[in-house]
Amino acid sequence: MVLRRGRPCIKENHGKPKECCALTVEALDHPLTIPIRGKLTQKDVFQTLVGVASMHKSIHSITQTLSNVACETSLRYHPKKLSMEDLERASAAILAHSLSSVLVPGESYQFAIDYTHDP
Repeated sequence: MVLRRGRPCIKENHGKPKECCALTVEALDHPLTIPIRGKLTQKDVFQTLVGVASMHKSIHSITQTLSNVACETSLRYHPKKLSMEDLERASAAILAHSLSSVLVPGESYQFAIDYTHDP
């Protein structure tokens, strides 16, 4: 629940898996730069890695599960070009990527987040 000017504004947003993956890839693709030569793009790498994470698969198994993905060697090699400093520098931009379409500048908001994971 979000309180806006003292009034509760309940907004639920349930994204579909493809939409969530697309938003994640877009958030990563903008502030990060991985130099890649050839027809493979950093967006291809991010799409595959986000797919790996969302499907709870390994890089080794994803090339056997999905077609038209980068090879295992590329999926391991290219992300290593990013340093921890690059990731730390881009982390705020990645986390705030989609906020510009949700939050209105100049408005005040109160947020409450509660997540319970009971097995």
